[in-house]
Amino acid sequence: MRRLRRYVPALLLLVLALVSLLLAFRTGSVSGPEQASLAGNYFFREARMTLAGVDGRAALVVTSGSAVRSLAGTALRLEPVSIRRSGPQAWTLAADSAEMPDENADIVAQGSLRMTFGPSGDWAATARRATIPPDGTSITLTGNVHVHKPEGGSGGSAIFGEHIVLEPRAMTARTDRPVRLRIGDFEFEANGLDAQIGAQVITLESDVRSIGNP
Repeated sequence: MRRLRRYVPALLLLVLALVSLLLAFRTGSVSGPEQASLAGNYFFREARMTLAGVDGRAALVVTSGSAVRSLAGTALRLEPVSIRRSGPQAWTLAADSAEMPDENADIVAQGSLRMTFGPSGDWAATARRATIPPDGTSITLTGNVHVHKPEGGSGGSAIFGEHIVLEPRAMTARTDRPVRLRIGDFEFEANGLDAQIGAQVITLESDVRSIGNP
């Protein structure tokens, strides 16, 4: 018994050393920025990412069938991709693919691009390409853009162009490029447009001409 007592201090020191080593290993194993950055050469299936806005709240939810970045690549490639912004005046967008250079860069989506937005999701847009900032407050649509509210028959409204900037929360659309506007049976062409979509207030900027009448 006396021999055992002589070894108690040494045993306590050994136990304390082991506990210290375990705590140090656990602390060192916590994922830090280096481990979370995933610099290159990785592949995910059924990927889901949440991007935060400047206020730290979730702004965009990005889901994809696959996410790939090679060592030689400069952008994360997602395909197919679905992007959703929650909160007031939420919107959703789907496309064949998208690229993200990094978490603070614009997302560029393209291929079979389709989008819904508005208070009830009752407005739609299609285009060849969309450029979306990380907070999702605005979306720049390019290439055969068609923004419309289907209402059946000839009562629908639509905007056609090659470059249109949408702000879904403010429900506005604008462009300084050639654009075509259809309201029911009336059609107009102009250079530039500023539209308050929700209020159906549309201003055509210049070279306005009518191309259709009832």
